[in-house]
Amino acid sequence: MLPYILRRLIHLIPVMIGVTLCSFLLLKLAPGDPAEVLAGIEANPEVIEAIRRKHGLDQPLPVQYFYYLGNLMLGDFGKSISTGLDVGPMMWRALIVTLKLSALGLVLALVVGIVIGAVAAVRQNSFFDSTSMLFALFGAAMPNFWLGLLLMWTLSVTFPIFPAGGGTDLYSLILPAITLGTGAMALIARMTRASMLEVIRQDYIRTAYANGLSPPIVIIRHALKNAMIPISTVIGLQFGYLLGGSVATEIVFAVPGVGQLLVDGILARDYPVVQSTMLMVAIIFVLVNLITDISYAYFDPRIRLK
Repeated sequence: MLPYILRRLIHLIPVMIGVTLCSFLLLKLAPGDPAEVLAGIEANPEVIEAIRRKHGLDQPLPVQYFYYLGNLMLGDFGKSISTGLDVGPMMWRALIVTLKLSALGLVLALVVGIVIGAVAAVRQNSFFDSTSMLFALFGAAMPNFWLGLLLMWTLSVTFPIFPAGGGTDLYSLILPAITLGTGAMALIARMTRASMLEVIRQDYIRTAYANGLSPPIVIIRHALKNAMIPISTVIGLQFGYLLGGSVATEIVFAVPGVGQLLVDGILARDYPVVQSTMLMVAIIFVLVNLITDISYAYFDPRIRLK
């Protein structure tokens, strides 16, 4: 298991370098000049040039990139162009909120999605199977922002059960988490059903029943565990998508997370803020994929030999 993990970690090195390069170039190659935005519409060229020199924007792109990479290795994310504050503390505060929201949404999606998918597979072609898959289809097709507005209108305005947003405590994050996790829940439910249907038709499942094992033991210990490899792929990808999809949800519910910080940084052309948030989300996405690869080796030991 350890050699397998080490090989995966070595493979991450060029990926991480590519992530830093993409996060740097995406904004540098975009139209617009942050110095002009910061200086104002009526600023003279001398002021704009002074702002460029102050923030290193007058240097060639390779020089700016290596300077940016060196600061990252030292844990320095730079200072916000628009506020002058250190980007690191701003980003960590927002990231903690987004991780709480994404983790809560993923837990809801996992618990509900796996249970619904497994039961639907065991009771194939039943009323529960048809109804649950129909709702899963609606859940996958519903845009986050629209579902969030519907939940807010229903459970915050019509029936004031949950706060409409703006908070970071667990109770305030329930509605945003449901909004964020509904699409993932629908996909996990459909994938679990498909994977379980393939597994429960295998010979070893019939052998387990023939040996007198009870249906819950066969389903949970044998069928579900062997069905988890394709499901774990979806789970890993969905956590990354939850981080990226949190932008619209955080805007709707006024959650002060990475999505809100990213939008504010883009509107202000604040390079350090946007680069750092994009980089951090990409790194988390890569690490989640690493954990997903390791989970493959746990569920199927044959993968460790590859």
